[in-house]
Amino acid sequence: MVTPLKRIDVGSTGVPLSLDALRDRGEFMQPLTDSEHIGQALLLRQIDDQRLSAGMMPMQGDFEFSRSIGELIVFVYWNPLAELKTNYRLEIYDLDNQPLFRGETRHLELKAYTRSHTVWNLSIGNLPPATYRADLIMEGQAVWRGFFKIVE
Repeated sequence: MVTPLKRIDVGSTGVPLSLDALRDRGEFMQPLTDSEHIGQALLLRQIDDQRLSAGMMPMQGDFEFSRSIGELIVFVYWNPLAELKTNYRLEIYDLDNQPLFRGETRHLELKAYTRSHTVWNLSIGNLPPATYRADLIMEGQAVWRGFFKIVE
């Protein structure tokens, strides 16, 4: 026999919250919006400067980073399909959606099909081992997201 949900005591004495209320409290991660301006974004251990100066991008990103190395690089390759004038920043969150880092807002102006890149070198030596999220925010909207794991 099945017990109706309304008869099950879950021990909650709090007032039920709507999904809108949970969203407004920041319980959910922001949805991604499409950006035609990002050619590639990667999480890296290191950047090959010779490769970059020759106009070649990193081949692939990483997911796992060691605290002992102490650094993580976020690399964004811009390739706008139209003129781009925007403000952007990088944000790092834990898996409970709690903000750990909010980079300063930067301004970017590029003509259509003008390639450029942005790099953030983040110190991770003090972060406990866990999985984290990096969001690239343009004009208040998340346009790229990457997850990374910190290990000892």
